[in-house]
Amino acid sequence: MLLSELIGKQLRDEDGRPLGRVVEVRTKESRVEALICGRWGLLQRLANFRTGSRVAWSQVRGIEGDAIICARNPRRRSG
Repeated sequence: MLLSELIGKQLRDEDGRPLGRVVEVRTKESRVEALICGRWGLLQRLANFRTGSRVAWSQVRGIEGDAIICARNPRRRSG
């Protein structure tokens, strides 16, 4: 899978609750570290704001069609 294929996918928790769409994928040394999602995440991407929700890649449980499934209570943090 290409990183660009993650952009735009709906991020949901294991109970199916939507957390927002992925607007940015953060990497370090060729490894995915976090997914930036939601409305504020878009501002972070476009205007370098420090707001926005991040979900650590370690919290991702799988990819199902157009959705990325993460842990029930992902540690979401801003900036």
